[in-house]
Amino acid sequence: RLGVDPYPKDVATPSERGGLQAGDVVVAVDDQPVTDRPTLYASVWAHRPGDPIRFQVFRGDAVREVVVESA
Repeated sequence: RLGVDPYPKDVATPSERGGLQAGDVVVAVDDQPVTDRPTLYASVWAHRPGDPIRFQVFRGDAVREVVVESA
C-alpha cells in the first residue's frame, strides 16, 4: 500500500487523540490522495482550527475514515 505514517511513535498528537492510531497509514485527506509527508502536512495545514478533517487510513486490512477536528 502507498501512503504515509503520519507521525513519530513517541508523540501524542491532536490527530491521535481524535481517533488516528499509531500504525495507521494515511492514504487520503478529504478524498485527496496522500503519498508523502509534505502533502499530508499541507493538506492538514489548509484547514482552520476547529474544521473537521477527513482522513482515509489503512488500518489492519481495511481502509477506514477518521474525522478529526483541526487544532
